[in-house]
Amino acid sequence: MLAYTGWIGLAVFLAWMAALGCSFWQIYRHTGQVFGLCLLVMALTHAMFDNYFETPYGAIPFYLLVGMALGSALSTAPAAPRAGDSEDNH
Repeated sequence: MLAYTGWIGLAVFLAWMAALGCSFWQIYRHTGQVFGLCLLVMALTHAMFDNYFETPYGAIPFYLLVGMALGSALSTAPAAPRAGDSEDNH
């Protein structure tokens, strides 16, 4: 990563992975779904020994699975109360 994009690219990539890690941790705490955390750990571990994020057969499935893990967690999250709704109206 450092050779291709320099320090700025490395910082952006690490910030993106940290944001994913924080999102998956919050999902795990609220829903108990551990898939996203396992996926992130697996991908980062694999990327340390191979060019996992540089090849289409590694990066494309990773980002598709990340999107599905985030999307499924959003669909199972409890709905936020809408403006104007109150406990008395139910």
